[in-house]
Amino acid sequence: MKITKILLVLILLLGSFLRIYQLNKEIFFRIEAFSISYSNSSSMVSNTSRYWFSKGNFPIWFSEGHFPAYYLMMHCWMRLFGRGEFSARFPSALFGIISIYLMYLLGRRLFEEKTALLAGYLFAVSAVNIYYSQYTKPYSMVVCFVLLSFLSFLLALEKNTRLTWLGYTFFTLFAILLSGTTALIVICQIIFIALLWPRYRGRVSPRRLIFIFGLILLVCIPLLARLILLNMQNGHLLPFPWIPRPSLGTFINIFSLFGNKIFVEWMVYIPNANPVIVTNIFGVTLFLLCLFGAFTSLVASGKGEEADTKRKEYASGLILFLWLLLPFTIPFIFSRLFIPIFGPVRFVLYASCAYYLLISKGVMNLRGKARIVLVVYIILTGLFFARDYYSLKERTNWKEICNYIKENIKNDEKAAFIPYKTEPEYLVLSYYQVPSLVAVIASDDFEKPAVMDLAINNNPVKVYKVEELDCKGLWLLTYTPPGLEKLHMAVIKKLQDKYGAVDIVAAKRFDFIAITLYHFRVQGNN
Repeated sequence: MKITKILLVLILLLGSFLRIYQLNKEIFFRIEAFSISYSNSSSMVSNTSRYWFSKGNFPIWFSEGHFPAYYLMMHCWMRLFGRGEFSARFPSALFGIISIYLMYLLGRRLFEEKTALLAGYLFAVSAVNIYYSQYTKPYSMVVCFVLLSFLSFLLALEKNTRLTWLGYTFFTLFAILLSGTTALIVICQIIFIALLWPRYRGRVSPRRLIFIFGLILLVCIPLLARLILLNMQNGHLLPFPWIPRPSLGTFINIFSLFGNKIFVEWMVYIPNANPVIVTNIFGVTLFLLCLFGAFTSLVASGKGEEADTKRKEYASGLILFLWLLLPFTIPFIFSRLFIPIFGPVRFVLYASCAYYLLISKGVMNLRGKARIVLVVYIILTGLFFARDYYSLKERTNWKEICNYIKENIKNDEKAAFIPYKTEPEYLVLSYYQVPSLVAVIASDDFEKPAVMDLAINNNPVKVYKVEELDCKGLWLLTYTPPGLEKLHMAVIKKLQDKYGAVDIVAAKRFDFIAITLYHFRVQGNN
């Protein structure tokens, strides 16, 4: 017992260190700037209500299935502790640390101590979970409340008291209020009870279950319906240009990320060739162990004294299998039939918990030296990936870019971005308080961006057509993901015509994906 507690404390300390280390690094993803700026806005509550109950533009987090709970919490948090990088990221890190302990508790309830410890360790060193524990978005918090939902669900089935079912309802509803993608866990839990109803029929009242799940669905359906309506135009669902139609490669990529494939921003960066081989071997090993853990649990059967143990193992394997299966299959089928919504690992991040628990069960179902070798291999390789994750240099240092502008911009110049929907340039330029900030468009034919309406800094930015600019120089920051090249080049060409292509005195290209900083200056006004 003492050894178990010592190992648990060591895992918690390791996981805490990995989530807090470099927590104050510069903002390297533009969505973080949105979360901080939006949550810090003094008009955040009124703007949330306005967008929720009205038509038209809506915040980016609605399009990703998020609801206001996280941003309301962050609004209160930053009122107390400020909006610096460390402060803004700390809630995500804290929920990530709590999730490590919840993984242990859930593993112990489903299986036994050794499985629980290994599952906690896998989660603690998971690169993708570390990443989202250092990220100002609700994903780490979502994972935490999904774990609480499953823990309270199992406890409610066992105790069947009003208090336990109340706890389950609260944790599940809060998880859904953080992200609509978690509504799938309710389907998982309903199917689980339906398949094992002979076991729970004499313990749980059908009327209570109908009331509990009915209440949850009563809250979920209007929220999800509103989300769908916000993403519809002329009776058709709008596709997300940044989500491709899923394929087998989508599954491989997500499970590779669960298996500690290095993950940063939209892209996957591998510093050198060696980790690629190690990542593939480790990821494939974990996937096979997951299949083995699920198979051995689902085919568990026994007689006499072993019957109860085997039935528990079967039930544990079943709920984990459903937890892992449904968040993949339902969105995948929807994506193939209608519009792509499946692909980004963050949408199914909470399913990684079931994955690690099944892996751990697979390891513990082995015997003798094979188990020892695999445990040592998992521990050492997990530490290797944690080290490799923090050695990455390919992170977009928005602060460096903004400081470069602030140090070089002149009094007769302006800083500019091209507005389009989520306008990432605006988010970081305004967050780092770059002076004389304006938006530049090629013509009147453009889509008014959502964040412009929010007036995050209570000072709406002015939008100029190129010919309306009256400044002697212009610093233009462009973030050009696939699909926006033509829109950006139209503006850049007009700026070249206005200022003269030969008079572009500087075009500093930062070594980051799709980001370019241009400096236009009228000839003779250096």
